[in-house]
Amino acid sequence: MLLRRNVFVLLCCFLTVLISAFFTNLAKSYLFDRFDYDLIRKDENVAWSGPKEGEKIELTGFKDEQLKQFPQLPEKSLILFSLINPKCGMCKRSADLIEQVRDEAKLHQVKFFMVSVASDISKEEFFEYAKTFGKLDGIYSWENEKELVLPALQKMVIPSFILVSEQGVVLRRFPGTSNEKTIRDQMARQIITETLAEKAKLE
Repeated sequence: MLLRRNVFVLLCCFLTVLISAFFTNLAKSYLFDRFDYDLIRKDENVAWSGPKEGEKIELTGFKDEQLKQFPQLPEKSLILFSLINPKCGMCKRSADLIEQVRDEAKLHQVKFFMVSVASDISKEEFFEYAKTFGKLDGIYSWENEKELVLPALQKMVIPSFILVSEQGVVLRRFPGTSNEKTIRDQMARQIITETLAEKAKLE
């Protein structure tokens, strides 16, 4: 009888530990594996989060490989920039995020450009790397004087995404990436969701 009771107690303890572990992992997943760009964007002191909504990026400062100026797009166009640097290890790790956002943007007729404002890389190095992503609407590097680059753009973490109007007015910014694939998937979903919300405002 005593043995049976001890076995029952041990079994209950084991089940309690098992259930506790399950809910601990569930809570950890919910609290720490969830991602929301708003948490970064709301912190005004985060210098690497990029230009604020309403700031303007001077699009004419960007040139393509043949030094042609950034194109003038029709009114009410949306432009999604992917800001990269070939020397950035996280750009390579986040290729899946960049490609997912690129494909979704093009599916919904949102222009997708890859750009760089980095001063520590050659133009050739940047264009060679950007071309590996294919299916882009254009690849542009900042060719005007570096001091004319919007300071917040220079400080922005790499890689990042920025949604702007055809005039270069910042509508949304999506700073940074993650080592975790699940987080990058959430990032891609939020980027596309907010992009489509902006697109709906124009229709």
